[in-house]
Formats: sequence, C-alpha cells, structure tokens
Amino acid sequence: VITDVTGPGYGEINLERLASLHPDLLVSGKYAEYPGLWHLTEEQERMVRRVVPTLGVRQSGISLPGSIARYRELARALGGDVDSPRVRADEAAFHAAAQRLRDIGARMRAEGRTILAVGGTEQEYFVVAPQRNPDLDFYVRELGLPIIAPRHPDTASGGYFERLSWENAGAYRADVLLWDTRRASLPPEEMLRHPVFAARESAARRRFVAWEAVAPFGPGTCATTMNRLADGLSTHLST
Repeated sequence: VITDVTGPGYGEINLERLASLHPDLLVSGKYAEYPGLWHLTEEQERMVRRVVPTLGVRQSGISLPGSIARYRELARALGGDVDSPRVRADEAAFHAAAQRLRDIGARMRAEGRTILAVGGTEQEYFVVAPQRNPDLDFYVRELGLPIIAPRHPDTASGGYFERLSWENAGAYRADVLLWDTRRASLPPEEMLRHPVFAARESAARRRFVAWEAVAPFGPGTCATTMNRLADGLSTHLST
C-alpha cells in the first residue's frame, strides 16, 4: 500500500501520520539540483529517517518512460510482480493514451495552435519549462504537443519555470493553458482575479486544462493522467 503523507507546502510532512503507518520504506523522487529527497528539507529528511528508511528515485534529466522503468525496477526489487496481466494492461493503456496525445499534437500543430503550462501564487505568476519536467518533456519531444518553453527560466531554482509579475502575465500567448493543480498554486478562478491574466484570450475563454504535476510514475496512473489531458485538450480544439 502506498500512502501520501505530505502537505501542500514544500517540506511539509505529517510525521505523526507517517509513524502511525509503521512503514517499511519511504519513497520519493530525487532531483539532481536539490540535496536529499524531493519535497523534504534536509532537516525534515533527518527526522523522517528516524522513523523509516528512505529511498530516492531519480526523476530529473530522464524521460517519462525512463522514470516509469525505474519505479518498475524498484517494484521488482521489493518483490512485486511487474509482469502480471494488470501491469501488461496498464502498459497497453499507457501506449494508447500516448497515441491519443500524439494525434492531438499533430492536429494542433497543423492548426498553428499552442499550449502554455502555468501556475501562480498571490505574489507571482510562473510559466513552466516543459523540458525540465519528465511528463511535459515527453509530451513535447515524443508526442508532439506544442507546449511553449519560457525564454528566461529561473536557473537559480533549477530552471523549472520562469517567474513573472502578474502585470506581465500576458508575456506569452497560447491557445490553451495547462494549470498546475498542486495546492500551493492558484486554481484558475483565483488566477482570473488578476486583470492582465484574465484579459488574455485563452483565459477569457476559459481554455484551461489541468496539469497533474505530481502524478505517480506508473503506466496505469500515467495513462489515466494522459487520457484526462487528452479529454481536456479535445474539448478546446473546437473553440
């Protein structure tokens, strides 16, 4: 059983909840730009290790299929049956969902339409760099989704996004907006309170599609995520 014990903010973890589960292992992603495990500050990680052994799975500088393969290797090492009928069905679903996005990408490119992945807080607006995120990078490089890359990503924080003021929220034009569904980022209805953002055509026409940035890297979960993305994009292809 896999249980999420994290909170909405970076470094937030429910240690009491973690301890009550009596876990055998805590698994998290590992990004080369950050010390320790993703989502945990170094102090939090030291506290966690008093409760349970930890393991990091590399997720930066690697493709989405590569990340899935690493979790598959981990599951095998922990005694999981990674060749079961369910896993094979999940893999087939992953490839089918990928083909749906590939077809949508081809249509959008033929029509000259683009996508922008965005998020924000009350203080700032940000544009996500697809090349720094395994899922978005896969969608662009392998499936051909026309996701725009920001020109000036914040290299000090790993280059995952470009920070902008809300007054500059119109710096990049796109036909569809992927919005970051993480709790630390504003949902569309709150982003629309910022007038410059709300005035852009894609926002005014409510062309929003959810970007599930923290979906687990398994073929079944990724297939579900990609199908939801395909459903959302398909809704806006006719508008």
